[in-house]
Amino acid sequence: MNAVFNRLTVSALAVAIAVLPAVSSAQTSAKPSSQTNQPVSPVISINVASIERVMGDIDFLFGLIGRNEITDLVASQLANVRDLKGVDHKRPMGMMIFLEQGFIPTPIPVGYVPVEDIGELTQTVATMRAELKPVPGEEGAYEFIPRRGGKQAGIIQHNYLLLTEHAANLEQDFVDPAIFSRALSDRYDIAASVNLSTTPKAIKELLLNTVKAALQTQMQQRDEEPDAPYRIRRANAESQLHMIENLLKEGEELTIGIKIDKEKQQAYLEFVVRAADDSRFADELEAGIGKPSYFRGAIDDTVPMSMSMSMLMNETDRKTLTELFGFVTGEASRDLAKLPRETLPEDVPELESVKDFFSSLSKTAEEGLLDGFAQFHWADPDDSESKHFVLIGGARIKDAQFFGAGLKDILRRIKENENAPIEIAVDAHGDAIFHRISPDGNGGGERRLYGEDFKVYIGTDSQAIWLAVGGDRALPTLKATMEKIQAERDNPTRGKNLAPFQFIVNGKHWLRFGTLNNSFPEQFGEMVDEAFSKEGSDVLRIEARPVQNGFRMRLQFESGFLRLLGGVIAQRLDRQAL
Repeated sequence: MNAVFNRLTVSALAVAIAVLPAVSSAQTSAKPSSQTNQPVSPVISINVASIERVMGDIDFLFGLIGRNEITDLVASQLANVRDLKGVDHKRPMGMMIFLEQGFIPTPIPVGYVPVEDIGELTQTVATMRAELKPVPGEEGAYEFIPRRGGKQAGIIQHNYLLLTEHAANLEQDFVDPAIFSRALSDRYDIAASVNLSTTPKAIKELLLNTVKAALQTQMQQRDEEPDAPYRIRRANAESQLHMIENLLKEGEELTIGIKIDKEKQQAYLEFVVRAADDSRFADELEAGIGKPSYFRGAIDDTVPMSMSMSMLMNETDRKTLTELFGFVTGEASRDLAKLPRETLPEDVPELESVKDFFSSLSKTAEEGLLDGFAQFHWADPDDSESKHFVLIGGARIKDAQFFGAGLKDILRRIKENENAPIEIAVDAHGDAIFHRISPDGNGGGERRLYGEDFKVYIGTDSQAIWLAVGGDRALPTLKATMEKIQAERDNPTRGKNLAPFQFIVNGKHWLRFGTLNNSFPEQFGEMVDEAFSKEGSDVLRIEARPVQNGFRMRLQFESGFLRLLGGVIAQRLDRQAL
């Protein structure tokens, strides 16, 4: 175990001093580009809020599982390196990456370490069998000679020791790391951020051209590839290219960060995207996640899984999806008419039901609103030994009544053509008509989830398409949820602050499913059960919300996940100590 913690103690200082600058070991000497005399800012920054904050997180994490001796052991190992004396434990540290313009962009990593006392820091480095020494005749300049690896150049600026492989990289007035990283340090314990506004235009264009070239292969039809899969694959590549092009041309910020909230006993991981002010990309990002879902009444954080979303597609995706539905209309008509694949489009009869079906989808794509929900419920919520689920869901579509009429006729034709186990109009709820499909004997994974005799129910009303998968309780569960959704629309009780995208998972339910189906090793199951023993500690919540000129996605983990993480780490450390 001592060997393990010797590595842990080095991480806080050595990552900034030795590892991070070494990323540039294969690069040539180059100075960060600066068009003015203003301090240069990094394109990419990787920031640790402070050693004090990280040590507090470690103490909290192992305190949750009653393993405070691990924190004590970390502290005792830090004593072997003089408790990192000379480093300011209250200020941020990390790495800045600059880009030098050229035919191939040259990354220039510069580590930054907050200095409290350079003399003490020199002695601390010596305990790691490394050397930090001043450069004769150059004020504030240092050399760092690690135990392994190449020599690093250093300079003191803004009470920080800046380190990189080549001294020429330090011939600049850098922005104060404590200032540029303040927003990251205030919000996150550890974070990485890309400042796209400081990336040279030439480099952005080079990166964009590289991405375009890479995606070109996905936009070409392969030999003997059917048109439908090709068009879907091409649409996906075009959507990726559109997003990357927007990011490189009008993007301002990409940030990912993690923080432990000790007071609330939560941890969260955030991903933030921002665009330039008054840009088209900013409008797309803000509008893309704009209002609560039509199905917001369905959200239930007590069931195994609950998800709802209300998102607007950008113009490129709307156009691509609309064209795809138009193409698939002919393909579906040909297949239902049992015509050969080589039949020319003009020789394929136009089926009114197919036209109605895909016309509804095309109009939904033109509007661009993706609004739906999905949930897992227990097949029998009153039976603690029930080991199967019911899946329900819904999606809002335009001209749903025409979609429903087309769906009914298409299912009838499939039943007649293939003798498929389909029952038409087996049930109703309000103005929704439901059809039932009995899957064949394949699909062991589905039967494991829903039971041996599960059915698939598909229905439509004037607003939406509805789905239920499972045993006898599948359709009743969906009907009850439909009533909750209608009640919420008639008398809203959920505030406007409800996130347009929500995904909620309750870990205890999935532990039970895994245990009953022998999916987990017994020891791991016991660890998870103990971690989630406190009510409400097993919730994982993902939300996406609009922010100024962009959007933010947050993954929020309740205390049970922190206890589980601490338990897994402690278990591995115990094994290595044997």
